Amino acid sequence: MTWVDFLQDSQAIRSIYCADLPSLSDIDLHEVRLDRRGTSVFLRFDLADYPAPAPKKWIARNANMVQLQLQFSDVGNLTLDGWGNYLPVALEISSIPHSGYRVSCGKVPALSMTARLISIFKMSAHYRIDRAQPSGDTSIHRTLRSGY
Repeated sequence: MTWVDFLQDSQAIRSIYCADLPSLSDIDLHEVRLDRRGTSVFLRFDLADYPAPAPKKWIARNANMVQLQLQFSDVGNLTLDGWGNYLPVALEISSIPHSGYRVSCGKVPALSMTARLISIFKMSAHYRIDRAQPSGDTSIHRTLRSGY
């Protein structure tokens, strides 16, 4: 089983990645958000894996990075130690029989918690300059347009 099998609804990510489901072994963690309503924790991060082929609207935006926001509900035993500017981590999710899931990562930040439910709160794609593929155009300047 993979972490995708633990999601409440995995249809969206399965339809984009098909058989090549993304790994959580090298994610770039952007945010850890605690919400006291429903004792939820939200993790927002960039995946290391980009789908091939990507959805047409992501191609039109020149996106090269997928960002997920996972919601962990009914959280218990939460510990968080450390923080930094660039947080490449390996997020590990395992099943706890009859009670939910254990979530952890051992680097900075060191994170550990249990959760009864896991769902994708948001999935989006964006352009990240340090992940650009060489294409002959070496310019690092990009015109940003609103509406994304």
